[in-house]
Amino acid sequence: MLVAWLAVNAGGVARAADASDPIAEGIRLRKAGHDQEALVLFQRALAQTPSAKAAAQLGLCEHALGLWVDAEVHLLAALGEPKDPWIAKNTSTLRADLAAVQAKLGSVEVWGTPEGATVSIDGVPVGKLPLTTPLRVVQGRRMLTVEAPGFRPQSVTVEVTGTALREHIALAAVAVLPSESAAATTGSAARASSDGAGPGGVPEAGSKVDLRTAPNPQGEPASPPIYTRWWFWTAVAGVLVAAGATAFVLTRGESCAKMGDTPCTTW
Repeated sequence: MLVAWLAVNAGGVARAADASDPIAEGIRLRKAGHDQEALVLFQRALAQTPSAKAAAQLGLCEHALGLWVDAEVHLLAALGEPKDPWIAKNTSTLRADLAAVQAKLGSVEVWGTPEGATVSIDGVPVGKLPLTTPLRVVQGRRMLTVEAPGFRPQSVTVEVTGTALREHIALAAVAVLPSESAAATTGSAARASSDGAGPGGVPEAGSKVDLRTAPNPQGEPASPPIYTRWWFWTAVAGVLVAAGATAFVLTRGESCAKMGDTPCTTW
């Protein structure tokens, strides 16, 4: 009974010790087949205490989960510290693992315009133009997309292999629609018509005002001058015609009177 109790409690103490060491706990989880849970612990270990061993363990775990691009990054970082005792002891294993990972990857060099355009692989943003290094991409058919504000996005399907691939993308600017241009013109005309008006639409000193449409103090348009109305000139014409006819009749009457008995009409 005492032996059994010691064994059980010894296991509990070991697990408690592992919990304080994320790398040790991650290795235990991997041995139990829980790679995804171990991934979180290795990520935490590398963030809290960066080391070649933490990078190596994270890269090995990412390889097991099929995260090829991330695995390459972390395995290369680990092998970049050859003087680390743990790395020196496991170099051959790490190199073999790195070779297996790189066999799954290919390189894609993307260049073009405009500067600052976002580059995505299979819908995941991976950088902005201009890219300083080729993209490492899982081999196979991939969708490459480049997009930027004010430009038409462009997507191309690329076949990624072990041979480096270069792709040029030049985005075309979005054309302004006629309706948008007309709206801009209308807006400009409206702004121009408001020039010379102060707050509340009241003309400022020195501005030209159309008296026919100038607002009165009550805020309503003033009536046009009487001489601009059609009926004014119609009435004037009628008066002139009547005056002319009257003058003609009077003149005709005087002539007939001088002629004595000679018949005379006023027509």
